[in-house]
Amino acid sequence: MALGAASVCFYAAHVGRYLYLRQPESALWICHLGALLVGIGLLTRNGTLNAIGTLWLLVGLPLWIYDLVKAGGWSIPTVLTHVFGPIIGLLGVRMLGMPTGLWWKSLAGLAPVFALSRWLTPPWANINLSHGLYPGSEAVFPNYAVYIATLAGLYTGAAFLLQVLARRLGCKPPEPA
Repeated sequence: MALGAASVCFYAAHVGRYLYLRQPESALWICHLGALLVGIGLLTRNGTLNAIGTLWLLVGLPLWIYDLVKAGGWSIPTVLTHVFGPIIGLLGVRMLGMPTGLWWKSLAGLAPVFALSRWLTPPWANINLSHGLYPGSEAVFPNYAVYIATLAGLYTGAAFLLQVLARRLGCKPPEPA
């Protein structure tokens, strides 16, 4: 319970920071929502929510590190969500199990977040890359559709590999409710 509450608090701290900075759209970044899902999953003992949140955090971690190196500007709340969020999530996977079909469930969860990001956030913020290519990607991708399709494919592959790895490390499927 304490780990779940901590993860929810990490998300709340991040949202509070962005509200203070007058950037409420940043509350919808998938990695921050991942920390929230980890917390809710642990608090409700829902292994699927925990695993989806953990996966979102793990897949986004290299991107966050890249962005941190490129643009700088770290804060305590962002470290809490991006570093401690996945650690808590992985502990949750050990406690609650690794659900079957995580790759498609987590991808299905991304779709409404992506749609909300596109609908609710300003294009200049490009939350969850919902409005355009990541700056510097233009030379690699001919258009936005190819970019999103490539990201979805890479994400699906990473999700599938993580699920296989977790199984090999002994994480069992969650017990039926």
